[in-house]
Amino acid sequence: MAVAPVLLGLIEQYLHYSVEDGGNIVTPTLGIGRGCALSPLIGASLLYHVDEHYANQPEIYYVRYMGDFLLLARTQWALRRSVRELNAFFDPSGFEKHPDKTQIGGIERGFDWLGAWITPAGLTMAPRALEHRRLRKLRLYEQARGSGLSEEAALGRIQTYVER
Repeated sequence: MAVAPVLLGLIEQYLHYSVEDGGNIVTPTLGIGRGCALSPLIGASLLYHVDEHYANQPEIYYVRYMGDFLLLARTQWALRRSVRELNAFFDPSGFEKHPDKTQIGGIERGFDWLGAWITPAGLTMAPRALEHRRLRKLRLYEQARGSGLSEEAALGRIQTYVER
């Protein structure tokens, strides 16, 4: 089957991209470009078998966003087994768990997952996300006032951000 030259050209560009690194233009030998539209598609295809496996595990609540996994179970035994299985999926594929983002334990104290604070009572914004939002509103206000906008216009800009 023949492949269109335009398609081959696009694939070539994705494989042999260049980036600026400290004033030098380099062509990385590993990975794909940051912000590349293929990144989520490739990630999803590489992790599809993991998604399929956990979709058929009724004792595990599983969700994944890009490379961030959340596994919840009613028993510690089921959770530990699922984490072992996840590690087994990672090893041959070359994936690794981030040591600072890996937690195993109860949810009584709550935990942050992608800016959501998850507790037995439910879901709210995580403290880290709330602080980020507060600082963003402060920066918006300072930028608006610094550019000569009135107090009312600056507060309007913040309100627009909050309503998004």
